[in-house]
Amino acid sequence: MKQEKMTLIPRLMFTATESGMGKTTLVTGLLRYWTEQKLRVQPFKVGPDYIDPSFHTAASMRVSRNLDSWLLKKNQIKSLFVKHSVDVDLTVIEGMMGLYDGFSPTSEEGSSAEVAKLLECPVILIVDASKMARSAAALVKGFQQLDKKIDLAGVIFNHVSYESHYQILKKAVEKECRLPCLGYVASNAHIHLPEQNLGLVPVEAASGRLKKWFDLIAKKVSKNIDHQKLMKIARQAKKISVPVMVKKTLAKKVCQIAYAKDEAFHFYYPDNIEVLEEMGAEMVPFSPLYENNLPEGVDALYLGGGFPENYVNEIASNKLMLKSVRQAIKKGLPTYAECGGLMYLCEKLALKNKKELKMVGALPGKVVMTDTLQRFGYTFIEAVRNSLLFKKGDKCRGHEFHYSYWNSPKQKSAYKTRKKVKGPVTTEGFVSSNILASYVHVHFLSKPECAKRFIRYAVEYKNLK
Repeated sequence: MKQEKMTLIPRLMFTATESGMGKTTLVTGLLRYWTEQKLRVQPFKVGPDYIDPSFHTAASMRVSRNLDSWLLKKNQIKSLFVKHSVDVDLTVIEGMMGLYDGFSPTSEEGSSAEVAKLLECPVILIVDASKMARSAAALVKGFQQLDKKIDLAGVIFNHVSYESHYQILKKAVEKECRLPCLGYVASNAHIHLPEQNLGLVPVEAASGRLKKWFDLIAKKVSKNIDHQKLMKIARQAKKISVPVMVKKTLAKKVCQIAYAKDEAFHFYYPDNIEVLEEMGAEMVPFSPLYENNLPEGVDALYLGGGFPENYVNEIASNKLMLKSVRQAIKKGLPTYAECGGLMYLCEKLALKNKKELKMVGALPGKVVMTDTLQRFGYTFIEAVRNSLLFKKGDKCRGHEFHYSYWNSPKQKSAYKTRKKVKGPVTTEGFVSSNILASYVHVHFLSKPECAKRFIRYAVEYKNLK
């Protein structure tokens, strides 16, 4: 019988009325400020996002984790949260989109609201007040009334013109909604982080420039925030049941898996890497941009997503690495590629200016960059044939987000995909004896059998060498 105890985990979720309200800037600033105050702060991000957690990690010096209630089961969300929160002073969760936005327009499935209720987490609502006064109270009251099981614990205003503007907002909301207003970020703070077509520019892609922002953000975000009240709300969160931790014996290392990690390739759920490690893989990072060869003696290759299109000239000019990867795959190296990894493995990458550059050439055809989003959001997948991760007929959930398409000749598809359980079916990806490549991102905690199967292929390849 699993032993559990009730414990206090001070926690806050910062969410907003909609996307683009400054959640990541605010959360990053607060994480940096509290970390500088010598607090141990553990960050999380609701949903499948890769970029926002990279800001959290850099600001807090602790790896940010995804809490995705559509990809993962509820007990996995809770276990993941507890596992990384028991030794900290404060846990901070950044929501995704608006508080109630998720997979469905008629339910809380996959939303920040669902995670907040699951973890009984106090919620701080961020409101863009740039064009509001008393109407802010009506907006907040709507969020307050839609689901009264949400512990809506306070409001922070963004884009506030001046102190007297904040006082108007504060009086209106506190009178009509009986919620504390916990401060504001001034509209003239000039702390917007740079963006690109997939959202914020990731830390890995501009670390030298962005790291200078953190101190500025921390100073300007924290200036007009009531930190004492925020900490009081966090510490008033309900106690949460925590399983009694049993120290795990680390699995014997049975194989080595190389994974691409640099400015061009960095979209990995940290839990994917750790699940593979816990199952016996030694994970070896390498850079397709800066190194000339794959790490020596590896037994499998994991190519995550990222922005290879932004570094296509550097990738194409690194002919030694392209040759090393191509030859290793030709010799049978088990290779799993997601999104940017798929782009890297194709014969060519065609940019929006029509320029085409050679890539690895392990997959037929070329990837074509576009101005419009090709696929976005959660997707149901069913394996069409056996592969490195799946047996034919296996089902899983995944996520897609890409401004390109694969213009390939007829190939062995990896998956049938649907946006809805009974929606239209499309085929996706590529399968060969030692390659699985797809635009779909898979979270290994949602289907641990995928990680086990990948390691098994790596071990088999190791034994054949």
